Amino acid sequence: MTTASIESRPDAHVNARVLNAIMQVGLVGFTVLGFLLTSLKLPQYGLALNLVAQIFWGYSAYKAWREANQIGIFIVTIFIVLILLGGIINYWLPDFTSPLRADPVAAT
Repeated sequence: MTTASIESRPDAHVNARVLNAIMQVGLVGFTVLGFLLTSLKLPQYGLALNLVAQIFWGYSAYKAWREANQIGIFIVTIFIVLILLGGIINYWLPDFTSPLRADPVAAT
């Protein structure tokens, strides 16, 4: 199926507009919730929601790259995903490299 045949379908533009609307709502919604949770001293949940938001940012950045040759947005999105993954690893996975510490409450 060629691009011309897809674009000639009447429902293709409706589907593209609906997808774009969903992406824009997801982008703003998950990003705002991620920042809000981080500011409420719940950074582990803020990082997780911001990582979900990167799906929507990735779509928008890829679209901007392909349609307007703005590759910088796409590159920054990739770096932000890597930084958020580092934060997720830091908050959600146990640290296997540090020795077990004694419980300070039990020591008193």
